Amino acid sequence: MKFQMLAPDVLSCLKDESTKTHSKMICCSLLVSLAKKTGTLNDADKKTLQKWMTEALSYIQELILSLEKQTSKVKFTNNVLSLAVALQSRTDIFQQNPFDVSVCSHLLEIKSSFNTDLRRLANKIIAAIARSHPKVKTATEKKRNKDQVENVSENSPAKKKKKV
Repeated sequence: MKFQMLAPDVLSCLKDESTKTHSKMICCSLLVSLAKKTGTLNDADKKTLQKWMTEALSYIQELILSLEKQTSKVKFTNNVLSLAVALQSRTDIFQQNPFDVSVCSHLLEIKSSFNTDLRRLANKIIAAIARSHPKVKTATEKKRNKDQVENVSENSPAKKKKKV
C-alpha cells in the first residue's frame, strides 16, 4: 500500500497519447504490481483502489479491443494482457468479471496470431469471462458441439448400414 498513491498518475501517463510505447509498457508493468493483492485494506484505501482500477479497466478494455493481428507489439500486448489478468483476479474489488463478452470474442479472433505467452494470457482472460458469462463458448466448446452434431448425424437410422 506504500505506492498506491502513484497509481492515478501512472494511469494518466498510460492514457496519454503522446507517451511512447516503451513508457506505456513500464506503466502497465507498474500497474500490474500495484493491482496485485497486498493484504487487508481499510475502506478509504479500498475506495481509492476501486476508483483507479475501474478507470484502468475501461482503458485496458479499449486497448484490447483495438489490438489487431499484424500491428500489435508483442511486449506491449503482453503487459496489457498481464494488467487485464491482474485486474480480473481482484475479486475483492470486482464482484463480477469486469470484462465484456466483446473482449472474449475479440481475443478469440486474434489469439491465433499470438505467441505462446500471449496466448496463455488471452486464454486466462477468455476462461474467466466464459465462467462468468455461461453463454460464451470458447473455441474448444464450439468444436466439441460440432463434433457431437456430426456424431449424431452419422448414427441416425438413415445412415446406418444393415448388418448381414
